[in-house]
Amino acid sequence: MKVLDRSSTSISFLVKPRWPYDKVLLSSDACRRLESAQAVLSAYGLTLVLTRGYESRGSVIRIAHRLARVVGMTVFCIVYLHRSSESRAIFSPNGHDRSGDCIDVSIAYDGSALTLLPFGVFTPLWLIKRIRRAYHRELALAWSALEAAGFIIHGNVTEAMQIHCEVRS
Repeated sequence: MKVLDRSSTSISFLVKPRWPYDKVLLSSDACRRLESAQAVLSAYGLTLVLTRGYESRGSVIRIAHRLARVVGMTVFCIVYLHRSSESRAIFSPNGHDRSGDCIDVSIAYDGSALTLLPFGVFTPLWLIKRIRRAYHRELALAWSALEAAGFIIHGNVTEAMQIHCEVRS
């Protein structure tokens, strides 16, 4: 397992852990594959930004995160009643609690982070579709590079915009 934080310099991608974490844990295999995807994307001015990896069990932060997921899922189902079937895909740990092979990444283009989900998982579908069209090239390149490196991109549209991916087994 590799532990990376914002000051990690032995890698070609950026690390910006999502609150409340200050480090991202991922498997050596996932790190190697992420490096491989980044090598392809550098030619296009794109940089992968690792935001989430393995979340260890039992920590106070993890318990609080679990509670926040339950609250978030409830609010999501109230606000987006028509999307309640997506709530489990969006609010489950999605493998982040099993191994360091599940990661979330974002994209920076020429040093500027792309805002893919301006309201996080509460971004409405119409806005997700607009952002997908606006960043079609960047997303297609990132998804393609990650898949070529051996990752599977999550099938849910919101999770795909978070670029949640898992090492293909």
